[in-house]
Amino acid sequence: VSRVPEIYSFINLNTPLDSRIAFYPSPKSTVYWSKDFRRVIINPNSYYEGGFSADTFTESLITEASVSNLKSVSTDYLVVFKEISPEELALFSDSPELVLIKELPEAYLFELSN
Repeated sequence: VSRVPEIYSFINLNTPLDSRIAFYPSPKSTVYWSKDFRRVIINPNSYYEGGFSADTFTESLITEASVSNLKSVSTDYLVVFKEISPEELALFSDSPELVLIKELPEAYLFELSN
């Protein structure tokens, strides 16, 4: 039996149940682990509905418009997995509208400020 990754356990214990969370990049396993954190996933892999493409949205997160894109879909938190480049991480960590809540072994959890 696989162990629940710490990021999902932390989300489950430390965020409101009605939280809306985006993931970058969006691993296929996020949907599998969603039973362990029970929050709305903004961008599950290959999800498409009413003109919204989760994959296109995820790709837009590594642009200067990332925060406005997150806010446009009422995101509360952003999980950034550590597999990304330092330049990509800087786009998130240097944003005054993203507050680092927790660094875990596999990911960073940011909260969007209002």
